[in-house]
Amino acid sequence: QKATKLYGDSLKPISDIALGSFIHDLKLIELSLFLEKKYSGEFIPERRLKSLKGINGVGNFGHVPDGVLEINTKKIAIELELSVKGANRLLKIMKEYSSNFEYDQIWYFIEQKSVKSAIEKASRIAGIQNHLKIEELRGIYD
Repeated sequence: QKATKLYGDSLKPISDIALGSFIHDLKLIELSLFLEKKYSGEFIPERRLKSLKGINGVGNFGHVPDGVLEINTKKIAIELELSVKGANRLLKIMKEYSSNFEYDQIWYFIEQKSVKSAIEKASRIAGIQNHLKIEELRGIYD
């Protein structure tokens, strides 16, 4: 809370977080810093996106990516997937992306090859495979 006040951020601090979410968020912070540096862009995290859109709670307005990388006028949805989502849930997300023209591309960053296969299959069904990029986390920092 002290850091939020010191920084002057309007978002309230998170008071309780599950270990899996904590690990995901740490990796996402590292990824966002890497992407900002590599592409000279600005990374906007999911929590900030929801705040800007006036979204409170989960699932109120569809899927919101883990973050958005803005490079000049280009907006790229960033997804960090550390485990395989259910096929129906993943397909629903892909279909939302197929009808959402807010993003120029969707970039997925993964740790497991099984996650890549599931993402590729859902993106083909939704017809967005040409707007999708999938990279393994360990390979991007080389």
